[in-house]
Amino acid sequence: MTTQQRFAAIYKVISELLNIIDHADSVYILKQAARLAREGMEDDGWMPIETAPKDGTEIWGYREDSGPLLVRYTSPDAFLTDSELEKLDEESAFAEGWFYADFVDGGRLDGSEVPTHWQRLPSAPAEDAQ
Repeated sequence: MTTQQRFAAIYKVISELLNIIDHADSVYILKQAARLAREGMEDDGWMPIETAPKDGTEIWGYREDSGPLLVRYTSPDAFLTDSELEKLDEESAFAEGWFYADFVDGGRLDGSEVPTHWQRLPSAPAEDAQ
């Protein structure tokens, strides 16, 4: 189920609840929830990078000049080998920031290189998918 489909299902349930509830506070809260769900149905899944997880989770990052890229917020000590870490000073080895990965290498993203938006990676295919 896509994010838009989830929001559509939530919107449907909220709409049905609005038809049977008449307590003013509950109606107000449900209307606000319906508005947020409706906005979610229209959203394509990209969120501001400031809301991205900063726990090492790999996500899709997006920059207008490069399009989607695989990124995570972490520090070099989380993915470099011991021999690679020995080449870095201690401050650089443990400095957190945004990093990209590609088929050849990866690296730190600083300043204007940092993605502006993000979204979660898709779920793995179901076992029975062919």
